[in-house]
Amino acid sequence: MTTEWTTISTAIQGGVSYDFRKSVVTSTYIDFDLIVFGEAWYRFDIVFEYRTDSRNVWKTDASIISSTSEYVRGNRILGLTVSQDGTSHSIRWKYSNNNIGYGSDVSIRVRVLPRTQIYGKARDIGNIVSNYGDSLVELNDIAGNICVGRNNTGQYICISDISVYILDSLSDTVPVYSYAVSDPRHAFQINSGRYIVADYGNARVIELDSTMTTISKTYVGTCTYADYSEENETLLVAEVLTDDIVEITWSDIDDGTVLWTSNYAFSNPVCATYRQGNVDNIIVADPENSRVVKCDRLNGTYTDIGNYKINKEDVGPFEISALKEPFRVF
Repeated sequence: MTTEWTTISTAIQGGVSYDFRKSVVTSTYIDFDLIVFGEAWYRFDIVFEYRTDSRNVWKTDASIISSTSEYVRGNRILGLTVSQDGTSHSIRWKYSNNNIGYGSDVSIRVRVLPRTQIYGKARDIGNIVSNYGDSLVELNDIAGNICVGRNNTGQYICISDISVYILDSLSDTVPVYSYAVSDPRHAFQINSGRYIVADYGNARVIELDSTMTTISKTYVGTCTYADYSEENETLLVAEVLTDDIVEITWSDIDDGTVLWTSNYAFSNPVCATYRQGNVDNIIVADPENSRVVKCDRLNGTYTDIGNYKINKEDVGPFEISALKEPFRVF
């Protein structure tokens, strides 16, 4: 039994590419070949949909009768293995079960179902799990190294009490790159290849070059988590001591200029992040108040979320769970 499990960070699946093509056609089924490429993920999942008329909605009842994936649940094909050089898979759709005749004109599409990869620790042991499907969880790794994410090439970003470092494998003992810090709480790589590190013990956020040799930017503040907008080149920082969420410039031309500061009664906010595709919407983990707070910066509104639903139909107080000291929001 694992105790004291703490989620450090998470990532939504990306960086997976694939080639999907028709292989064998019979009077009752079609075989498809699928080649999957990727560096940062072990497996990924897809949903198979079809329609017989361009004016119709895509149908989700495709009769997938076999696949080289781990699971097939209806039209969802789960657990397709991924590799840098490409992994081949086969999928068989028995279209006759969907009342489609041989020679019919049918459109097919394949969509990726994102996985969430969670990086955490139980006591002093690091762990990585993936959530996928309806309620499936896959344990990817257990190691002594505490991983907080993966970089653009799939290497592991790890932290210890005294350093942030990069590993090819979680079982490695010699890092590829490393930099001395004090009690780091979070680190991630941006598209330029540089790393942003919440150097909590030194009360600062720093940006390191791609080899973790030189500091290019520094923000002074006691921060456990930071988020970065690639489009706007801004950094969103959760200030633990001042109980503020601060947005600052973070470009090579201008860094550290305060653009926005929250105006709300947070208590030790440990994490704040931009909404994907809309930096004016922010969500904050406010653990001492046992709530998550949504902030609409354009309208200057803050919305408290202290409970979550198990099912979207739940309405009664006994069917809704209360948040308890939320630590991370994504």
